[in-house]
Formats: sequence, structure tokens, C-alpha cells
Amino acid sequence: QCGNGLVLTPDFCIYRSGQPNRFRDSAPIRNIYRGASSLVVRSLLMEGAFESLTALRDYTAERIPSGKLSLGTVSKVAKALEEDRLLIRNEEGIRLADRRGALEKLLSNARSKRAVTLQGRTEMGLEEVGARLGAASQGGDIGPYTVTGLSSAGWYGVLSAAGPMSVYVGDVAAARELLEVRETRVFPTIELVEDRSDVVHFDRRVDGTLAWASPVQTWIELMKAGPREREAAAALESSLGWSGDELP
Repeated sequence: QCGNGLVLTPDFCIYRSGQPNRFRDSAPIRNIYRGASSLVVRSLLMEGAFESLTALRDYTAERIPSGKLSLGTVSKVAKALEEDRLLIRNEEGIRLADRRGALEKLLSNARSKRAVTLQGRTEMGLEEVGARLGAASQGGDIGPYTVTGLSSAGWYGVLSAAGPMSVYVGDVAAARELLEVRETRVFPTIELVEDRSDVVHFDRRVDGTLAWASPVQTWIELMKAGPREREAAAALESSLGWSGDELP
């Protein structure tokens, strides 16, 4: 399958053909619940089942800002999920076998580190903030932007808004200038969090000019916060149909 090799026998020999290796890395992924591979798990949480690995790859890639995801990565994630008894694969396709187990794995492996964060005030309303960030994001000036999960909870109707609107951006300095933010921790109206990773921007939900965090990202951030936020996470589970035992 890889097209490279050498076989010697008393009667004949086969030598390397020069074809590129189709499977360059056969090593398992160290942690499928963190980083880009975790996006495959998030897709399974949202849909429950797929007819094939290719369908799962396509669904996931369409929701990644970079759009980059190999079928090999998806195959490794599926194999690891099977070993963790969280996935069932048969002639009908693949489906998630334990939603609660997958959620808990994602939660325990989610990173909470924030590299650069800036709080301040801007005279712009939320719609204008979204419009400016969206235009700059498409132009490649600040990278992708997404409202954080905690600030997206109000959009999902599970928690009333409190504190400044928090937004993931690719470049805090550029976003600060674009939104004319005056840095201050006294009654801030906006918080900019620098994060270009596909994880926080995956499966974001665009409504008007604003891009809200995915349900899974919102649930994770709520669960990693205080008691009030964890209650909101439970409400989000219920609204998404995640509370019951049945999987889609």
C-alpha cells in the first residue's frame, strides 16, 4: 500500500517502486480529547452517528476555520474511541455509544490557559463589534473570532449575561485597535482573549453579525466555572437532548 519496500527470495526480488507512502504516520494519537483530534469527538457528540469515516471527516472539516483534517486522523480517533468503549462501528456506520463518557473525557482534558487577555471599554454596540471583527477576520487581519462559551450562554438562553462580552480573537492588539478599546478593569464592556486554535472556533454559530461558541465549547466553559454556571450547563444539556440515555 505504501509502494516502498524490498523483498528477496532465491527466485526473484522486488524493490522500492518510488511511490509516496500513503500512511506516513501509523502511531496512535497521544490524546484524542485535546487539540484538533478532539473536534472529531465533538462532531460525534452533536450528530451521534455517521455512515462512514469519510462522512465524519467532511462534517468536522466543514466546521473548522482552517478546514484541515485528514481521514487518517479521523480513523485514529475512531479506533481510540472504540478502545475506550465510547464508539460502536459496524456495517451501518459509526455511532457514539456513551455520550456522558465522551463529555467527561473532553471536560477533563480541556485546556483553560489564556495566553493574552485584555479588558476595556468600547463605545460600539455588539452588532458593530461583530461586524467589524467579521470583516477583519475574512480579510485575514485578526484571524478567526468567536464569542467565548461563557459569554455565549445567554444566546443559548441558559444564563443571563453578566460582566463584559468576552471574545476569542487571533490578535488582541489588532482587535483592540479595530474596536477602539480603551483598556481598563473598571466596569469593562469587552474582554479580548487571544486564541487562534481551531478548538475554540470550531462549529461556531453565526447569528447576524455575531459568531457564538459551539454548544460543546459553551458546555465545557460553563462546567469549568462556578456553581451557577454548572447549573446553566445542565440546562444546556437538557435543551440539546443530552440529558437522556438515548443517543440520536
